[in-house]
Amino acid sequence: MPSVPAARQGQLPPISICHQVPGRVRLRVPLLLAEPAAATALVKALRALPGVEGVRSNPACASLVVRHHASQPLAASTILSTLTPLIHQSRPPAAAPLVHPIRKTPKWNRAHPQRVQRRRSRADCPLCRLKLRAARWIMADVWRCWQERTRARIRTLMVTALSPLRH
Repeated sequence: MPSVPAARQGQLPPISICHQVPGRVRLRVPLLLAEPAAATALVKALRALPGVEGVRSNPACASLVVRHHASQPLAASTILSTLTPLIHQSRPPAAAPLVHPIRKTPKWNRAHPQRVQRRRSRADCPLCRLKLRAARWIMADVWRCWQERTRARIRTLMVTALSPLRH
């Protein structure tokens, strides 16, 4: 784990336990965002630990879920001592800082952080074009009705206001 000053400078710790219940541990591994391929080595190392039933990785969320026997709890020190050397071996260069997936990565780009996706223009989608036409038609109809009602109210007000002057 990096020192406290390093964590304050924007570096995320290599591993942190974000949730733990008997039989299951969720680890946050920011390295998985930058290098999704590193997940296979980490999963393999965790599966080799005694008492581990299964490991699931999610590079898009930078997390690893470890299922183990509830009767044989995994110590945090065991997990950290197993994974820390692997993480430091495959750590990306310091020029490419890791970002937290929830705060920095746009929702539409979380699945593939290494590849920039072109967002589809709303006008390209036939359903979106149809919705836009319908919305314009509805708004035009609402505007027309509002104008007619407003004119009718003004006429009524003018007639009632000017009728005493006619007599």
